Amino acid sequence: SSGINAEWPLRPGIKGHTAPILRTAFGSRFFASSACDGLIRVYDATSTHEVYREVDAHPRSNDVDLSRVRGALLFDKSDNLVVAYEYEVKIRTCEKWDMVADTIKSRDSLVLELAISPANG
Repeated sequence: SSGINAEWPLRPGIKGHTAPILRTAFGSRFFASSACDGLIRVYDATSTHEVYREVDAHPRSNDVDLSRVRGALLFDKSDNLVVAYEYEVKIRTCEKWDMVADTIKSRDSLVLELAISPANG
């Protein structure tokens, strides 16, 4: 399953970012976006109201092709937000968007992509 709920009332014109969007992610109750403006925004899938915003999540850029990071993010099966920052991956709980204590760090290279195994999701 892709995690996309076909019942969502898609609404055009959701505004928020001031620079090109790098990535989007869809969970069962939320959708999220990261953009070249350095923001990560999370929206309630039903109302489309913003429920969480992280400022300066990654370096700002005006061009997707020149962006140092790819803004990778996804939701796990519990709708927790998994985000790739420059050299680490962090998980935020969907209840209060608190950071899970453990983070995964890369020693040498930028984290550009994320994936979750369906078995472990």
